[in-house]
Amino acid sequence: MNKRSFYLLVLFCGALILIFLYLLFKFIASTPTNVPSGLGEIYRDEGEGFEKGEEISRLIDKLPYIGTFFSLAYDFDTALFYVYINPDNESGGNREFNEFLKQNGIPDRSLIPGLETSRLPLPTNSKTGP
Repeated sequence: MNKRSFYLLVLFCGALILIFLYLLFKFIASTPTNVPSGLGEIYRDEGEGFEKGEEISRLIDKLPYIGTFFSLAYDFDTALFYVYINPDNESGGNREFNEFLKQNGIPDRSLIPGLETSRLPLPTNSKTGP
């Protein structure tokens, strides 16, 4: 192989590497980052602003919570909330749960993403669901 062929081969390989890098960076720049859906969205409740992400994050920090007639936990693995309402006093449990949410800046339970009802009492020693 003579010098001229060698230089052309090196030049060709360098051009291929530059094209590859260009396409790689273009692909990386166009790929969206994984942002959890639902967090940071703004909801309106009777004309008042409700920033869901901030309030939900504060609520998660207070869990698990054990009330008189209900308990609430969050499972980080599934990103679900689990609420247990005592079947012996379901109306009192629902009332207490709704009041707890309002005290924590959440006007309605429908604003909690992934809220599941548990038929079993929730564990009190961890931040996971049933």
